Amino acid sequence: YDVEKNLENSSSELEKLAKNELNTADSLNHLKKTENLENKLNSLQKHFENLKKNFEQTSDKNTKLDKPMPLNDLQKDMQELDSLMQKQSEMQQQKSGTRKMKKQMQQNAVKMQQLSKKIQNKLQQQDGMQLQMSLETLRQILDNVLEYSFMQENLMRTFKGMRADNPEYLRAVQKQKQLQEDFVVIQDSLYSLTKDIPQIASGIKEDISNIKKNLQRSLNFLEERKTSSALTTQQYVLTSVNNLALFLSESLESLKKMQQNASGGGKGKKQKPSSGKPSFMQLKQQQESLKQQMQQMLKDMKNGKLNKNSKGFSKRLAEMLAQQELLQKMLDELRKDGGISPQADKYLKEIKRLMNQNEKDIVNKNITPQLLERQKKILSRMLESEKASQKKDEDKKRESEVGKQQKRNVVPFDWEIFNKSIYKNQIQKNSLDLQPFYKKLFEDYQNTQKNGSSF
Repeated sequence: YDVEKNLENSSSELEKLAKNELNTADSLNHLKKTENLENKLNSLQKHFENLKKNFEQTSDKNTKLDKPMPLNDLQKDMQELDSLMQKQSEMQQQKSGTRKMKKQMQQNAVKMQQLSKKIQNKLQQQDGMQLQMSLETLRQILDNVLEYSFMQENLMRTFKGMRADNPEYLRAVQKQKQLQEDFVVIQDSLYSLTKDIPQIASGIKEDISNIKKNLQRSLNFLEERKTSSALTTQQYVLTSVNNLALFLSESLESLKKMQQNASGGGKGKKQKPSSGKPSFMQLKQQQESLKQQMQQMLKDMKNGKLNKNSKGFSKRLAEMLAQQELLQKMLDELRKDGGISPQADKYLKEIKRLMNQNEKDIVNKNITPQLLERQKKILSRMLESEKASQKKDEDKKRESEVGKQQKRNVVPFDWEIFNKSIYKNQIQKNSLDLQPFYKKLFEDYQNTQKNGSSF
């Protein structure tokens, strides 16, 4: 949130600075006569230095996020703008003529406006993608909470018809312990989601606290063979779980409405990613984000902050795999209907091959520098493919009298890709140490597909 807010502020500051640059350029002759030019230019330069410093701090914060935004292109533009402002400062010191000074200031103002617009576009793309992913994550958590409710209710029925000296009693107690462990995963997933949807944080806190407290109490009673007291606390658990499910369902509907309002051209900033062919830029941004995740993971492993047996490691693996599947889907959509040059398609085929290798490494926990190098190669091939595609578009424009404007859309986060994914097929073979939440997610999805129902 801080990163997005700071970027919004940077965009606004760039607009103001561009306006001041243009106003100063327009009144250059008057400023020279009144000898206020130097003070005015020094003020503009100082203002830009503050802006650059804030942007650098924001970029540094971004790299420390679990899922950093791809800001390399913005950083490059900011460096170019810095060079232009330095040139303006040198011209000021050299007492350059009014015409040259005015031209340089106008050039700087245009660059500022372009960068401001670029920041806004990136924020809109990021928000649209993040909202869609948050919707999918919230929907998955809701499905798991509902399933948890059914399992707890079935277990209560088991205890109601069972004597404490029944040989199956201890096995039923073990199931209750497993449900307690499963809820920890649901809890962690919910708290992780609050980073993207902070509005739900206050609504889940009390229910989660009640569930944890009564789960432990019910286990204590069961171990003491006080079945009646255990059933009472289990009912409290069930009530809180159902309240939590209701709240998550209402939150899901609110997010859907927010998405619909944004896509309907309202004043809201967030926009719904619509179905259709993705752009090279969107694919590059997601690949860059994945590269940064790999870099951070390798860094944390090297510094001893992350090991292969930790929950955090398994969770980040699952997130990377989910993003890999999204990228595979986007890549397939980009190639599906043709329209790209043979050379561009050749690069995309190589990218797909490299992505498959990366996916195998992630499934097998092979988070190594070789994985990162392969990801860098993917980004390099993306640039080459984009250039080849642009060259074809330029050739088409020369041949036709009227060019058609292609509408570029963002592919929504589509979990159907997991039905054929290498992840689903290999997770059991490789015994990937993921938590029950993630394993059950894929098992449930497979079952619903066989039954012809929606996930």
